[in-house]
Amino acid sequence: MNPDRMQKQFFRRLGDAGMVCRLFETLPDVYFFVKNSKGQIVAANANFAKRMGGKEERDIIGKTGFDLCPEELARKYEADDQQVMQTGKALINRIELNQDSDGSVDWLVTNKIPLYGKNGKTIGIAGVARNVKEADIFFQPYDRLAKVIQLISKEFNRNINVAELAAMVHMSLSQFERKFRKVFRMSPRQYIMNTRINNACVKMGDSSKSLTEIALEVGFYDHSAFTKQFVGYMGMTPKAYRKKFMPSSE
Repeated sequence: MNPDRMQKQFFRRLGDAGMVCRLFETLPDVYFFVKNSKGQIVAANANFAKRMGGKEERDIIGKTGFDLCPEELARKYEADDQQVMQTGKALINRIELNQDSDGSVDWLVTNKIPLYGKNGKTIGIAGVARNVKEADIFFQPYDRLAKVIQLISKEFNRNINVAELAAMVHMSLSQFERKFRKVFRMSPRQYIMNTRINNACVKMGDSSKSLTEIALEVGFYDHSAFTKQFVGYMGMTPKAYRKKFMPSSE
């Protein structure tokens, strides 16, 4: 029998497609989701639901990235989703920022594929994501950057010289920047700035700290510089972010 025909016949007989989705509940380090053409979530595993701020899948069904995430991040997710649906090409191993339920943001390795209806037209996308730190297989070819990432994670609040990072892994500055961009799709300086913003988001949950204190703690020389960079990355001011995603800190 023709393999394609056999596969189609089997799935036509499948009474509940959700049974396949439930397989992802057994994978503790994977975030799984399905969206329709409007960007609304129609299925997700428990990990993804909790990351988006829900207690279970039904809490986020029908919601979009704009309902659950900062506007700037939501715009990026929507752009990727639309690209996948319009081109019919999967998005593979995209490294991107994603917000967790505690208001922090970190890096995920994301894969998205188009989903087609019976008429052959795209009706949505399905995706899986893993935390960058847990995606060891993907990063094996880039082990040389591990020391750099560890240093940035620990010392992001000081003025880190990119040439210093290149020397750590015995690369020229140009070679290092090319390698870094290949993995993270951004420059080392942008990565450092993202790390600062991430840590600022986490610290905003502490109501005893002012935004100015947080700005200084994560490496900005004043509140104005912090606000400018935060708006650029998150699409809103630190004050607006804290009010929207950290209401208990107000």
